[in-house]
Amino acid sequence: MEYWLTLTRVTSLFSDPNVLSAVMYVASFVGLYYWVSSTRHDNCGPGKASTACFWLGQLLLLLTLFATDSRGGLIAWGTGVAGLLILKAVTGAGHARLLKTYCLISFIAWAVITILPTLLNLDSPARYYGDLVTLNGRLPIWQASLHLLPDAPWLGNGLGTFHDLYPSVRTELMTGGNHVHNDYIELLVEGGIVLLSLFCLWLGLHLWLLLKVLLRGAKGGCSGFALGILLSCNLMLFLHAAANFIVYVLWLNLAMGMVFALICRIAWQEGYLKPPQWHEIPKFYNWCGGFALLFITAQFTLSATAQYLFDSTRERPLWVAKLRGDLSANAVILMLSPSNQVATIDLMNRLKVAMAQSHDRQVQHRIFRQIWIMVKMLREDAPFKARNHLIAAQLIDYAEANDIPLPEDAETFEQAWEKAVTLNPGYLQAHVVKAKRIEREDADAAFRLLKGIGQGWFQFAPEKQVQDYLQMLQHLVVRQSLQRDS
Repeated sequence: MEYWLTLTRVTSLFSDPNVLSAVMYVASFVGLYYWVSSTRHDNCGPGKASTACFWLGQLLLLLTLFATDSRGGLIAWGTGVAGLLILKAVTGAGHARLLKTYCLISFIAWAVITILPTLLNLDSPARYYGDLVTLNGRLPIWQASLHLLPDAPWLGNGLGTFHDLYPSVRTELMTGGNHVHNDYIELLVEGGIVLLSLFCLWLGLHLWLLLKVLLRGAKGGCSGFALGILLSCNLMLFLHAAANFIVYVLWLNLAMGMVFALICRIAWQEGYLKPPQWHEIPKFYNWCGGFALLFITAQFTLSATAQYLFDSTRERPLWVAKLRGDLSANAVILMLSPSNQVATIDLMNRLKVAMAQSHDRQVQHRIFRQIWIMVKMLREDAPFKARNHLIAAQLIDYAEANDIPLPEDAETFEQAWEKAVTLNPGYLQAHVVKAKRIEREDADAAFRLLKGIGQGWFQFAPEKQVQDYLQMLQHLVVRQSLQRDS
């Protein structure tokens, strides 16, 4: 529906057509796997209604896949379909009709998206691809990103640091600078040779299992064909990751893990892998590890999902607000992982609210000192993050405005702010913070500061930062107008 309303590349809720295309072909292949698994026994033949629903679902998935017009996604999906045809020829499993129907449904979906608009004399889709969708557009990103590797070749610069480090080496102005658009290079830069090697070993395990399926041939039967579908599913994502950010998307990351769990189960059952000897692993450590992982990640995963489902335009259910307000979870997370920046910033924000609401000066001073210790820790752990220096600058500004004594090791607002904009010259939020500070004494100077920022930075900044910048600029314009009228 989105495609027929706009005749442009669709993104749905994922904000990126390449990510949406990956979700579609993963869902399509997982659907094929479950269909093959549920119909491999003669006494479990599907009815007409089930068959019709299955193929209708596949048609919707493939229509959306083609509507994304993601070249990387379509190449990965096409490679996966070719792999299934080869797999069918080698294993000899009786699914020729299934694959023929799948190819026919794929052709219908392609025709509806590409040919039907022309036949109906609709306007030609005015799609803007930009240079980014071609290899020539991505090469500058890849080449510049590799300059970050020598700083930490073995263990990398740290997961999640690319966004903050890239401005120092970037040469192109086509992207937001959040990802390399090549997960292999991004893992190399952030996790070093060690992490990339582990990721490549995981890829190698998939290829090794696929080779074993092919070598077993007809002896593998339907189970081998079903295993091949799942292996093709993850291998499509591995291929797509060479030209887009796939592993760094939570939904696709989880999908790869769940598909891999199915792969391991089938491989153990059918003898492709040696079953693990679970009794060799103490159950106590296994239970503790699983509980700790779930406890540390559950709040952030649920919270992120809740914020995603219930945005600011909707009334959030009570359980979402309660989840966001759970301080005990943050306290335990920081106890287990003191350098967890997400939990630290979340707890700092709550302390700031408590400090602003308190009328006791001594309590305010104690809270401020605690926040400053946390800010100092953030800056020491990640000095390359412009955000951490801006948080320090905001805290210094708050202390000066409310006559709160600063610690002896605190620098001036200008020094902390300068560190933030040196790391990221287009950090709109930093410029807005300084404009608010200057506005107290000279609104015209604050307006000149914001107006002097080139609008070219808008395409690199998150939408929220751009909105805050424009709102502040509008506020200053209205204030100037009122001053002139008076």
